[in-house]
Amino acid sequence: MALTADDVRDYLGAQPGGPINMDQVAKALEAAEQRIGARLMPYVDPRPVDIDQAVTMLAARLYRRRNSVGGFEGFGELGIARVPAIDPDIEDLLSPYLAYHFG
Repeated sequence: MALTADDVRDYLGAQPGGPINMDQVAKALEAAEQRIGARLMPYVDPRPVDIDQAVTMLAARLYRRRNSVGGFEGFGELGIARVPAIDPDIEDLLSPYLAYHFG
């Protein structure tokens, strides 16, 4: 089953019809699919659930990135924090499926 923007919306915890830009969610999902797909070795269908989870997490991250100008995000009274470029949870999910190129 292919991932949809609704899957990403649900992961973000947003309600259907709520204040979320579904066009932007769909673009984030497409970018996540392309970015992760370019890094993977060929695999047998159906696609492993680990990869679907990583794509969903990256799409949600890309969607939320629009709020973190310059790589920083505000957390109310806690202040601001830098958003790291690499998410270790996503990398952990993808590690068994990554294609390595030598030469």
